[in-house]
Amino acid sequence: MKKSIALTLSAFALAAGLASATSPDLALVRVESSAEIKSAPAAAWKALQSAEGQALLGFKPDVAGQAISEGKIVHGDCAGDKGNLVVTHVEKGKEMRVTFDPDHGGYICRTRIRLEPAGSGVRLTFSDWYSEEKADQKEKNRAASQQGVDQGVQALKVMLEAKGK
Repeated sequence: MKKSIALTLSAFALAAGLASATSPDLALVRVESSAEIKSAPAAAWKALQSAEGQALLGFKPDVAGQAISEGKIVHGDCAGDKGNLVVTHVEKGKEMRVTFDPDHGGYICRTRIRLEPAGSGVRLTFSDWYSEEKADQKEKNRAASQQGVDQGVQALKVMLEAKGK
């Protein structure tokens, strides 16, 4: 009996070692970008709720012109991957949180978009957290993600400030 328990424990230890060797932990990566936008808060919030504004931030539903909204699962594209986009939290006029679940299931992604009064307009802050399973690609992918987030925030700023003129 003792020999059987020892063999079982050895098998579990071996399996645990193999599992950890083939299933590395995921790293959590965060990128953030913000901009002060000369826009009325209501206009900025409306842009965040629109398909056009969301597309500038990287959320592109499969159905052209469709916007994502709280509680609805919408299939689409985010950062070049196909999957489900879900708005999980809304604080009207202030904050929207979006989760992206890629079809291939290779990572997790959560985005938080905040609007705060700033000067004669608003400050938009876009924070993105995602898991990275390829440790050797982490910094390269982070840099690419940061560039995409910065471009999206700036594009939304340009759109809003052009509409305000």
